[in-house]
Amino acid sequence: MRNHRERAERDYQQMVTVAEQRQRWGISVGFSVPASVNELEGFYQMLDRVAEESGVPYLNLPFGTTEEQAREKAQAKAKARRRRAGVRALQAKYGQELAERIVSKHAGRHISLKR
Repeated sequence: MRNHRERAERDYQQMVTVAEQRQRWGISVGFSVPASVNELEGFYQMLDRVAEESGVPYLNLPFGTTEEQAREKAQAKAKARRRRAGVRALQAKYGQELAERIVSKHAGRHISLKR
């Protein structure tokens, strides 16, 4: 599992630095630092747990996203991954160009595969 503590400390320090810079430049920050290191760490753990339960490799959502919202995003991401599974298999087996032609022929539409 990832080291959530280090990531939380790094992100917290970045938030503090950005807030200080904006204040020096005379830009109204409008808020204090939104979360503590412990809150960030808990948030990252929740994201990893939801991603693992949904079968997606990762979730990259903004801080403050609820667990319910994260589950909805993860389910949508998993659904999209399942839709593309056949295309990825064709691409691995036959290569980029031939996979595009097969999909185009059988799906009746052009699907541009990532290169």
